[in-house]
Amino acid sequence: MRSHRWIGLGLAGLVIATAVTMQSASAPDAAEAATYPHKGAVSCNYKAVRGIWVEQSGNSGWAQFEPTNGNWIDVNYYYPLNNGSYRLHIGCGGTAQNWEVTKCTNWYSGNSPKENFMCHPNTSSTCVLI
Repeated sequence: MRSHRWIGLGLAGLVIATAVTMQSASAPDAAEAATYPHKGAVSCNYKAVRGIWVEQSGNSGWAQFEPTNGNWIDVNYYYPLNNGSYRLHIGCGGTAQNWEVTKCTNWYSGNSPKENFMCHPNTSSTCVLI
């Protein structure tokens, strides 16, 4: 009788440990739930895109980007956004370390992000939605 009790307790412990493991494996952590991948496009209008800095509360950083159509004037960028506001700082021309011109977008909500921007290095100080 005593051995059956220990087996029963052992099985109960195994069931609880399995349930806890399954719950923690399927539940996203707070940082994962607060951000999501964002993809967009930027054009510097006759100058190469040299860098894209994403400014947002708690998660600012460099966006990854790659050329479209085989040139660096038009690029696709990728960055995880959170639910707060964000804006882009875009380097046009020059080098990756020393941008010729820095352009900014307006502030947008991470809940309904804007994706595609055109920067005019010789005119407006902000990049416009396209």
